[in-house]
Amino acid sequence: MTAEQLERANEIFEKLKKLRKFQRAFDNKNESNNLIAHCYWESWGARTEDRQCLGLNDYPELDQMISNCISNWIKELEKQLEEI
Repeated sequence: MTAEQLERANEIFEKLKKLRKFQRAFDNKNESNNLIAHCYWESWGARTEDRQCLGLNDYPELDQMISNCISNWIKELEKQLEEI
């Protein structure tokens, strides 16, 4: 394995750790999942903050879509790691 391959493998491994940790939390259906948009921006020297929360219990299709997307990313990263 070259140094470049090792570096790429480490990057993939770190992404996998984050996604798996998120997936465990997201798939824990003991509580309701929320999608939170939290952003900051500056305009004319003033800093503004906005935070919006969307309860995914009201949007089961969106909840399933997010879960499937994360699973697909994990599978793809695992495949990339195997190829290295």
